[in-house]
Amino acid sequence: ESQISDFGVLRNAFSTLETAASALSSADSFNAKSVSLPTTTLLSINKLEAAAAAGSYSLNVDQVAKAQSISSGDFTSQTSPVGKGTLAIRFGSWDAGTTTFTVDSTKTGGTITIDDSNNSLIGVRDAINKANLGISASVVSDSGKYKLLVTSPSGETNEVEITATETPGSLGLSSFDFNQATRNMTQQQGGQDAKIRMNGMALTRSSNHLTDGIPGMEIDLANSSLTETVNITVSA
Repeated sequence: ESQISDFGVLRNAFSTLETAASALSSADSFNAKSVSLPTTTLLSINKLEAAAAAGSYSLNVDQVAKAQSISSGDFTSQTSPVGKGTLAIRFGSWDAGTTTFTVDSTKTGGTITIDDSNNSLIGVRDAINKANLGISASVVSDSGKYKLLVTSPSGETNEVEITATETPGSLGLSSFDFNQATRNMTQQQGGQDAKIRMNGMALTRSSNHLTDGIPGMEIDLANSSLTETVNITVSA
């Protein structure tokens, strides 16, 4: 019984050794990297892989990416009928005066149907969100009235155009028109790209989440500055 007990202790010891040794079989154990950067409000690093190349990098954030947002006029109820028909959504970019829209043919839009099942402000909100087009919609309360707020993905070519086709006898969806002919919604913020300089090289990205600036590192941009330079050092 004493021998059996001792063999159990020995087995547990070998198991511990096996676990420790298995960690040494991973290349990441030997290729792990560390990163240092000064205190800054411009960016944060949320991922560093062993594949990241060691070296020094200077990063300037000249502009952060923003998402376009547009809002409807006032509605007195969230649940009253708003009209039936379809809302065709396309992606692209508006000019500075929001008078001319240029369609981005590389991006897929969609058509949302509003019928008896979702004929309300809340119904339009839910239909937009369920369409999985990358845009989000919410109903915002303002002094007892309600507005539909539509937000596109960030980036200057991810802005949206909305065109309503109304069902005869159930009009009202034109309230959500935002196109070159009719803009019944109001743009609250235009979309824009992030503009950065990596070791002096200018880069443009539609998102503030950077995955390809420094291979093996993921960076989130938060603010911009025309004067501050963030020096990042990756070490073995």
